[in-house]
Amino acid sequence: MLKISLTESELGERIKWLIKLRWIFIIFALLTIWIVSYQLKIINNPFPLYIIIAALILINTSFRYLSRKIYTDLENLKDDEQAIKRIGKSENRFLNFQISLDISSLAFLIYFSGGITNPFIFYFIFHMIISSIILSRFAAYFQASTAAVFLFAIMTLQYYNKLTPNYILDFIPGGSFEKNIYFFGIFFVFTTTLFLSVFMGTSIVKKLREKENELSILKDSLQKQAEELKDVNKKLKESDIRRSEYVMKATHELRSPLAAVKNCLKVITSGYVKPESEKCMELLHRAQDRTDNLLYMINDLLSLSSLKSEVSIHPPEVLKIEEIIKKVISIFSAQTEEKNISVNYETGKNLHPLIGDKENLEILFINLVSNAIKYTPDEGTIEIKAENKNRGIRIIVSDTGIGISEDNISRIFEDFYRTKEAKNVDKRGTGLGLSIVKQIIKQHNGEIKVFSKSGMGTIFNILLKNIEK
Repeated sequence: MLKISLTESELGERIKWLIKLRWIFIIFALLTIWIVSYQLKIINNPFPLYIIIAALILINTSFRYLSRKIYTDLENLKDDEQAIKRIGKSENRFLNFQISLDISSLAFLIYFSGGITNPFIFYFIFHMIISSIILSRFAAYFQASTAAVFLFAIMTLQYYNKLTPNYILDFIPGGSFEKNIYFFGIFFVFTTTLFLSVFMGTSIVKKLREKENELSILKDSLQKQAEELKDVNKKLKESDIRRSEYVMKATHELRSPLAAVKNCLKVITSGYVKPESEKCMELLHRAQDRTDNLLYMINDLLSLSSLKSEVSIHPPEVLKIEEIIKKVISIFSAQTEEKNISVNYETGKNLHPLIGDKENLEILFINLVSNAIKYTPDEGTIEIKAENKNRGIRIIVSDTGIGISEDNISRIFEDFYRTKEAKNVDKRGTGLGLSIVKQIIKQHNGEIKVFSKSGMGTIFNILLKNIEK
């Protein structure tokens, strides 16, 4: 985003304003010269004054043309910050030159219309005020010094009678410069007035510009915060939508087994089957299976909610990961023997201890090993390897099971998601096991990668690190 200072952005408008102000001065000066020359007959020879005004008209016309060119250049280079800054420096020089020219023009007008006897000498103060507003502090003091030099030159020439301007009679007591105290008094008072005007003007403008810059910074900050709040609001809405979808999914998954239990019990309580009949026992077993499945799902939901909330109910402790893996393998020994599945476990030498959540790590390996057994055909193979990896431990769990298609790999860690092939093998799964696995790995500052193809088995590559106490 292009960032130009307030002073640079105002330069074009200041130049236009100064040119318009000069046109007003030209009209006023012409009217004043005509009145004092031909109506009041105070000035005997107005010709030099008209020459100066004519020169000002030509100069201001040129300034108007140059200001348009600068404005066009700024528009064409609106995306080039460096070019705009270069033009900004040129504009500053242009403004200084204009005001210096205005001061010198006023000095000549004052000289040829009475010198320090001309009451319009105090119009120098207007130039100081303008300088204080539109120029830098240094430039404003420079213009005050320029005006003081011109004033000193006019007074000196008049004092020593080197030039004879059109005196405005009776403005000076006695009509002469014989009293040195008058000369020095006028010079001192007028010069100090110029510099005091610049000091007060630049001080006020400096404060105003500081406030403008503060307001600009505040505005940018507020706009940035507004954009951030907009993004946060958008994320909150998306989160709310996901939460609603999650609740709908969870409700649907919980309702199905409950409905099945209800139907089984309704058949019995309605008297459609005799309590002591074989059919009644079959319905009761089905209701029991559904209830067990429901309890598994509720337990998984509770575990997942606890992990996602990042509120650990088990304090981290120093663990030996190989002991946990061996314990999980022994838990499923009956199932592996029943399906004649061989489980091979390899471990690197001197696995360093891991600071972790023992119960959650057991759940992690129970989910992975039970899935591998469930989805691996009879006489298949499951391999588990563990080794040190930097400051963590890498575990690889692979099987020769049904595998996962490439389209489904990116979704297997979603809550309640199960592939079609997995449903064909086991209809009772909750679809939460791998979600829990991912959250436990996240709890242990680790990562998990999956490599699989349909019908070609699956490899889970896991990195576990210490939990920070």
